Amino acid sequence: MPIFINNDEHCPLRAKTLALDYPSENLITVDSLSQILNLVEKGQGIALLPIFLMKDKFKTINNHCDFVKYYGYQHNGV
Repeated sequence: MPIFINNDEHCPLRAKTLALDYPSENLITVDSLSQILNLVEKGQGIALLPIFLMKDKFKTINNHCDFVKYYGYQHNGV
């Protein structure tokens, strides 16, 4: 089954996925998180996702939970 990763080279979920050493022929780069969510929801592949994005149509494929560093951002005008 294909494994979706974000096109953003600075994405921490992309880095975690690449660190798992999946075969490169199974990796598919996608332009946005919303596209990844849509593809996973349709059952067209799998992806590492944060717990807070879990939806009823998703199911976990293992019980492993990992820590991912992240940053919060806001627009300068806010």
